[in-house]
Amino acid sequence: MASDAHNGNSRPFGLYGAYQLIDKHLGEETADCFRKNAQNIVSNIPIEKRLVERSGKKRHNFFGLFSRKD
Repeated sequence: MASDAHNGNSRPFGLYGAYQLIDKHLGEETADCFRKNAQNIVSNIPIEKRLVERSGKKRHNFFGLFSRKD
């Protein structure tokens, strides 16, 4: 997961919403793992590898959750 932010005005960070969607659709434990791994990367600590199981929905529906809705 990445923010794709380049500056605070025209392309701001959008991770808060992404974490909310992960929490809602994949669970709080998975969202916490993403947050912890982000901090581990910054701190040069190995990340936790985790297999996330799909819920039976088509793959493109999951990735469609993260498209911007301006």
